[in-house]
Amino acid sequence: MYKFSFNKLPKANEALYILSIGALALSILVKYGIALENDSQIDSDIAVLEEVGQGREASEIDALIEKNKLQLKSLQDRQDRLDEREKVLLEREREIESKLTELKNAEETLLASISIAKDAASSDVQRILSVYSEMKTEDLSPIFEMMDPNLAAGFISKMPPPKAAQVLGGLTSEKSYSIIAIISGRNAQ
Repeated sequence: MYKFSFNKLPKANEALYILSIGALALSILVKYGIALENDSQIDSDIAVLEEVGQGREASEIDALIEKNKLQLKSLQDRQDRLDEREKVLLEREREIESKLTELKNAEETLLASISIAKDAASSDVQRILSVYSEMKTEDLSPIFEMMDPNLAAGFISKMPPPKAAQVLGGLTSEKSYSIIAIISGRNAQ
């Protein structure tokens, strides 16, 4: 049986090198919170490597070195997979942020468009009310008689009360009642 001694410095250096690489890989795993299933086995392997030159056989040390190389390769492969997953997740996060920005911009544009439309509609209603205020009641009554009761109620509710009373007085009783009921219903809410 061949006993290992420090006379074989290249093997001892290789063992220390593998030990330092293993420690580096282990620190990477700890950093990313990855638990190994065989932590106790690695600890015992490290203990054996620390005993280099204390009567261990060269074949046992070579086997441990090979085993640690395989574990290191496995850890490196796993780290590569984790790095790839992280890249994919970061790319998806950027895509989501970009789409959120697009949605916010679209919302702002839509709100601005709605505001413009409301202002235009309000301006149009004010112009029509201004025209209706200048018209004679006998000319307005036929217009309001043909108008949808909901639309007529909107205009009449915005007219000065004396003008609204004159217009309602010139309508048929059914039409006046339906307009008054719509205005009352709106005010009740």
